[in-house]
Amino acid sequence: MTENNVQEQLNEINRKLDLVMECAMTQRLRSNAFEDLVADLSIVGKDVYDSSVALLEKHDMEIDPEEFRILAIRLLKNVKNINAAIGAFESTFDLVRDAAPLVKEMIIDFSKKLNELEQKGYFEFIASVGKALDKIVTNTTPEDINKLTNNLIRVMDTIKSMPQHAPDYSIFGLMREMNSPEMKKVFGFMISFIKHFSQKDQMDNHKY
Repeated sequence: MTENNVQEQLNEINRKLDLVMECAMTQRLRSNAFEDLVADLSIVGKDVYDSSVALLEKHDMEIDPEEFRILAIRLLKNVKNINAAIGAFESTFDLVRDAAPLVKEMIIDFSKKLNELEQKGYFEFIASVGKALDKIVTNTTPEDINKLTNNLIRVMDTIKSMPQHAPDYSIFGLMREMNSPEMKKVFGFMISFIKHFSQKDQMDNHKY
């Protein structure tokens, strides 16, 4: 073996040793970094633990390690259900997000319809009807309702008992019928009703 060959082999060995040393140094740096990370995490974890213990002691709470272990086991056993629940939540969120434009459009259409009804006076009419019903309920007794019902029944019975074709009356016949006791009673009722209504209306106007 010549001297040149020996030198080349030595150079190759030196190069490989340099690579090995470089790898070893890199590995050492990584190991040191990992150890530093573990140390930092240990410090942070200890601080979190100490803070949690202090907080629990402040609120007079104790953690049973056995209960905590059971909780961890139950969580691990229900990972599939938890994932399914999260998936359902994500699906619901997607549905709400997709339906948002449609709901917004429905709200806009509903608002427009309400505005249209208001412009036509529907709400004012309903309010007036409500006030009228309130006055009727306030000023009407159950006895008045019974009397009105009985009178309506009598009117309906009278209409049903009337002949289908009313007879024709001459002028003299009409005058004779108007002079009958029944017609006098009808006219008397109508006049009394009109007079009473006029007096009641005047009284109400004076109140306001």
